[in-house]
Amino acid sequence: INLPSLTRKDVVDMMMTEMRLPRRILRELSDIIHKKTSGHALFVVQLLNSLVRDSLVIYSPTKNRYHWDCDQLCNLQTCDSAASLIVSNLSSLPSEALQHLRVLSCFGMK
Repeated sequence: INLPSLTRKDVVDMMMTEMRLPRRILRELSDIIHKKTSGHALFVVQLLNSLVRDSLVIYSPTKNRYHWDCDQLCNLQTCDSAASLIVSNLSSLPSEALQHLRVLSCFGMK
């Protein structure tokens, strides 16, 4: 299956839905995300999740919105692919959790 990459508009639309912020606020962040992921959908989602997990994109309950530093995100070194990012995320799990995932992976899809 050959899936086309997301456009910049697709990325900002997805972020508008998830972050509940207007396009004008998300434009620069979405451009950074699109550039770092080349619009690969899974990579976009994984990168955004890792930015939130690593507190580079932070939700402020007092201001009721997310905040980020675009300069910091531009200079951030990221993985080359979604697969590398997923592996990196998995490697940060405790060894017991990894062992459980290994066992569960043996069960397959059916």
